[in-house]
Amino acid sequence: MNRSAWKQACKGKIAAGTLAKAVEKANLGLVDAEIGAHLYKQHVGRKGDFRAVLFLVTDRRCVVLHIFPKNVQPNIKGAELTTLRAFAKILADVGDAGFETLAETQGWKDLSDEKPETDL
Repeated sequence: MNRSAWKQACKGKIAAGTLAKAVEKANLGLVDAEIGAHLYKQHVGRKGDFRAVLFLVTDRRCVVLHIFPKNVQPNIKGAELTTLRAFAKILADVGDAGFETLAETQGWKDLSDEKPETDL
């Protein structure tokens, strides 16, 4: 999860386990919306009151790129969507070693060790 998304999760009081569950569901093909270019939207939060945008290559890599409250922003569109798709293309083209370096140098939080919450 990138730093910006982690800050948004903390601000929205979304537990890491909740995000890990959203990633787990996405890996199983249970996505709320497909945005395209390996981007998916998942409902997260206590009552699904937040949306998480995930970059996902099933069972290989997943990055939580953006989290937003649905009452403030109902959807991703325009320049924000274009930017997310461009970044997703870069992530898709990066090899495994480059991806690991990117995650490490950018301070991304690893959710793979988090215990997924069962409330989703």
